[in-house]
Amino acid sequence: MRINPALQGDFPGQLGARSHLLGPTLAQALPENHKKESFQGQLRSQANKLLSPIKPQYSGVVMTLPCARSRPADLATDRAQLTPIATWTIDPHPSAAGIRSPSTPPIGRYRRVPVRVDQADPRAAEVARRLIALIATRWPATPAEHVGSTAVPDLAGKGTIDLLLAAPPAHIPAITKALVEIGFQPQHPAAFPPTRPMLWGTYRHGATQYPVHVHVIPADSPEVAAMRGFRDALGADPVLRRRYVALKRAIVAGGPADPVAFTRAKHDWIAATLAHLGLADEPPRRLYQDDQDPDGHASSSGRLA
Repeated sequence: MRINPALQGDFPGQLGARSHLLGPTLAQALPENHKKESFQGQLRSQANKLLSPIKPQYSGVVMTLPCARSRPADLATDRAQLTPIATWTIDPHPSAAGIRSPSTPPIGRYRRVPVRVDQADPRAAEVARRLIALIATRWPATPAEHVGSTAVPDLAGKGTIDLLLAAPPAHIPAITKALVEIGFQPQHPAAFPPTRPMLWGTYRHGATQYPVHVHVIPADSPEVAAMRGFRDALGADPVLRRRYVALKRAIVAGGPADPVAFTRAKHDWIAATLAHLGLADEPPRRLYQDDQDPDGHASSSGRLA
C-alpha cells in the first residue's frame, strides 16, 4: 500500500488541516495542540472508524480510497478536491486474478474470429509465462510449456498463445477439469478427442485480449515431440521462418480467413516440414476432416497440424 505523499510526515497536523473533509465528529475531537504524541493514537483510531465503511473504488489496475466527506453531497459536488488516502496497485499476475471477483475466472470466453497474420507480439512470451504460472496453481504436477508461432521470436502469426501440457493419460481427465475451473472451455466443434483434448479461452494482458489454446496430450504421443521440434526448428532456422510466414500471408492475401480454412490450408506444408525434420513417422491427420466419428469428435490418431 502506498500512502499519499500529501499525508506523510506530520500526520496529525496534515489531517487537522483537512478536518473539513473528515466531518464534524473528528473536527471537534481535534485539540488546540494536535501535535501532541499522546493524542495521535486517538486521532488515528477515530479516522479509521470514519473511513472503515467506505468501499474501495476500482479503476483499471489501481484501487483508490477517497477521503471521507461529512455529507454525500460534498463528494458529488466537489470531486475535484478529493485527495486519495492511499492506493493499491493490483498485481495483474494470474495468481492474483481471483481478487477481481470471486465469481469471475481469470480466463475469459473464447470467440472464433477470422484469422489475420500480424507481426510478432513481443509481449506474447510474458503472457505465456503468466498463463503457465496460473495453470500451475491448479495443476503443479505437469508444467505447461509455450509452443506454436508465438513461442518463436519475430515470427508473424495470428497471435494465439499455444500451450502444450504433456501428461500421463490417466491424469488427463483431472487436468481438463482443473483447466475448466479457471475458465478454459472445451473446443467446439472438437477437433480432438477427450483423450487428447484442446481447451481454449482468452486472457487479458494490458489492453490486449489474447486467444489461448491449451493442448493436453498424452506424454508418450509422437505429437509432443512434433510440437516441440517444430517450435525449435522455427526458432533456429530463419529460412524456415520466412517460408512459414510467406505461407500464412498467402492464405490471408484476400483478407482475413476462416479459422478452419486457415488450418486446412497449412496442413500439407506442415506435414512435409515435419517429415523433412524427422518429426513424423506418418502424415498428420487433417484436422476437422479426417477420422471424424458421427458425433463430430476426432479419432485418437490426432497429430499436429
